[in-house]
Amino acid sequence: IEGPLSVSYGTDALAGTINIITKKNYNKKVNVGLNNYYESVGRYNNSLDLAYKSSHNQYSLDLGRHFFDGWSPNDDFSLFPENTIADTNRYKLWNPKEKIFGKFQHIFNKRKFNWRSYYSDFYEKVTNKGFPRLPYYETAFDDYYYTYRKNIGTEISSTINQFDIRIILTNNNFRRIKNTYFKDLTNLNQVLVSDISANDTSSYNMIMSKFTLSPKEKLGNINYQVGLHYNNQIAKGKRILNNEEVQNDYALYSNIEYKNGNLLIRPGVRFIYNDKYATPIIPSINTLYNLGGLKYRFSYAKGFRSPTLKELFFTFNDINHDIVGNEDLSPERSNNYQINISFKKTLPIYKFDLDVNSFYNSIINKIDLIPSLENPNQYKYYNIDELETLGWSSNIKVTNNIAIINASYSLIGIRDFDYHSQYNFSHNLGASLLYNISDFTSFNTFYRFAGSEKRYILQDNNLNQFNTDSYNLLDCSLNMKFLNKKLTFNIGVKNIFDVQKINSISDQSEIHTTSKDLANISYGRSYFSGLKINL
Repeated sequence: IEGPLSVSYGTDALAGTINIITKKNYNKKVNVGLNNYYESVGRYNNSLDLAYKSSHNQYSLDLGRHFFDGWSPNDDFSLFPENTIADTNRYKLWNPKEKIFGKFQHIFNKRKFNWRSYYSDFYEKVTNKGFPRLPYYETAFDDYYYTYRKNIGTEISSTINQFDIRIILTNNNFRRIKNTYFKDLTNLNQVLVSDISANDTSSYNMIMSKFTLSPKEKLGNINYQVGLHYNNQIAKGKRILNNEEVQNDYALYSNIEYKNGNLLIRPGVRFIYNDKYATPIIPSINTLYNLGGLKYRFSYAKGFRSPTLKELFFTFNDINHDIVGNEDLSPERSNNYQINISFKKTLPIYKFDLDVNSFYNSIINKIDLIPSLENPNQYKYYNIDELETLGWSSNIKVTNNIAIINASYSLIGIRDFDYHSQYNFSHNLGASLLYNISDFTSFNTFYRFAGSEKRYILQDNNLNQFNTDSYNLLDCSLNMKFLNKKLTFNIGVKNIFDVQKINSISDQSEIHTTSKDLANISYGRSYFSGLKINL
């Protein structure tokens, strides 16, 4: 959903909102799905989906395991994971990672009452094998990062006394454990390091509840919605003051919608109370004018975002870098404006869609992840005092019976008053093609150009800017369906241009200073295959 929606969905929803809806309804009484995926860099994914549907009830179970055995540029190709010698090749540029997950869901639907409840469990292990230590390369320090995440929730929607009511209750529990071992590479024995700072357990728990009410029938040209939103966060760990920190966020919001002919106006307001930070009133207005195939939209919203407990306190490692919290963060405050024009035209042979969007954001104390110059693989949260962004984007989509063609372009400018009075612009291109060779075979290709842009780096406890290189990404795949489309097989190539890293040059660099690797973009060109079975 494009446009500022911070009133309805919370203070993070400034530029737009993405609502991921997992499959809830099945046509058959019994459904079985099996997905298998292999990639030549050592990625092996498998999942199983089961579902049963009766007259008013539906039960589904999803189970899966994703495994990646790590990658470095000097790795030899192997079809399956292999044991290797404990030499300098044990260190991986992209760390090995294993995920095991499952989700159970029940849906009850009868007349005007719908009740969905679910439980999901997630386990992840990231292995960071250390580089063998001098002088004899016989020992190393290995880090292991374990993540446990549990989600339980329920969603109820019903119509009572001519009012639509929706209730959402969720609980998310997150626990991360870091263990560091000293390993003897001659016999592979390992001992847990006694240093307290090398081992850590952090936990995070969030309770969220949301209640919305809106009338079933409009009051003339007017409709409205009223909602309550509550978030409770609890963080525990050795790095946190008194080993525990609690944050509560309460919100009351309302939207009023007025429609007269082709014109729709939706003002809204959100009142927030946060027990850690002073909060402003959040207003917004969204307008839509529909003129046949043309639609004009204008949106404005004020934004406020308090730092999360993860951004304040947590330290964790993902697949190839460390992320460090910052207890001194201040809340974000912002204003967002958007203008959008969309056009649709359906002709006998094809359908044409054009979308043009422009925006302007003014942000105070923007919270961002900043790479450290001393350790470019470590990122830390910092506030950027005053930042402005503006730009525009366009997307063209052409569809007919055998193909779907997409092309997009965006121009985004950033102005930081601490460094530059002028905007620094970045160009981005994207294109995709889906071509149906036959009813059972299709070809897909995806292209992206990411232009050079300004980013920040931490240098001597000060934030400095630098330029990143531009780069191109291209993926292609072939999909084939068999047995009345119950079996789908696909093969393809990712990152055909073999992009692995991008470079950066600091604004503070002298003319003869060499550029420095900024980040790992990808593990280069890879080949994949997948098999999906639906019964």
